Amino acid sequence: MPLPIQLEQYFFSRVTCEANPTFNPKEGSRVDFNVNVQHNLARHDDNPCRWQLALHIQTSPASKSMPYTIELELVGFFLADEGASRPEEMIRVRGVEMLYSGARELILGLTARGPWFPLALPMIDFTEPPNPVA
Repeated sequence: MPLPIQLEQYFFSRVTCEANPTFNPKEGSRVDFNVNVQHNLARHDDNPCRWQLALHIQTSPASKSMPYTIELELVGFFLADEGASRPEEMIRVRGVEMLYSGARELILGLTARGPWFPLALPMIDFTEPPNPVA
């Protein structure tokens, strides 16, 4: 069953993926790290069915150094069906999932061409939406 929201377009407004020259790959290819995800959701002023979702993603090491420092910002434009029940809530969960999936794919591709092993952002359960940008 199709969702009553559609992602019309998205783009990356900021992409930073910096290789850490001091990273030691002999420490193993499994790296524990934290991912901070924040969002900002806004409804269009003239059309209540149109929404803009901005997502900010940043990594930080959990315990030891990371092979890459990553910071991304994505902006997605969503269209909700007229009369859709709770479109704001749906975009806060499903919209974030859609944009985060695009970010995961981009980071995997970028780091696959880096000096260290490919790095994938972890899967995250967004049924509890990320923190809004303060």
